Amino acid sequence: MAEEQEDTTFQMITPPNHLKSKVKVIGSGDGIDMEAVARAEAAISELSVEFDDWLADEVERLGKAQERAAREGITGEAGDEFFRVAHDLKGQAGTFGYPLITDTCASLCRLFDSIKDLESQPDSVIEKFARLAENHVFTVRALVSGQIKDISHPMGKKLTQELYATTLKFIERFLPGEDSGK
Repeated sequence: MAEEQEDTTFQMITPPNHLKSKVKVIGSGDGIDMEAVARAEAAISELSVEFDDWLADEVERLGKAQERAAREGITGEAGDEFFRVAHDLKGQAGTFGYPLITDTCASLCRLFDSIKDLESQPDSVIEKFARLAENHVFTVRALVSGQIKDISHPMGKKLTQELYATTLKFIERFLPGEDSGK
């Protein structure tokens, strides 16, 4: 029933590795070119001056999107544009030294993400949603006008933490079971 297995011998062949002789070792030998890192940091520093101008434009864009949503309703195209602008700021503000704006916009995006169908909510919930979204814009404007970049800045930290806590309470109170956990 059981077949006999032949005794097989094998030989492990390890080919020579000539890669190290072909690669130039830079700096400390750990593969990190510290000069390249310094050049990248200098480029980011130069861009952050331009970013201040870009940020002012984006904050203006966020404000206009919020105002449009207030006029036309937070549901529909105006609300979608408002979300997109906030999402853009969330993704880029931290890179250029504004982590609290990233946190504020993340809170606003979470607010938008938490509801599947805002149009089906009672008008009172939609109004509260719109006011809370507007408070996020006020917070972003305050962070920019105060040039609050440091995450440990007492007022900036308290403002963003309170806003996020309020957002979570709103979601829990008015949109139970709708939060997608994002």
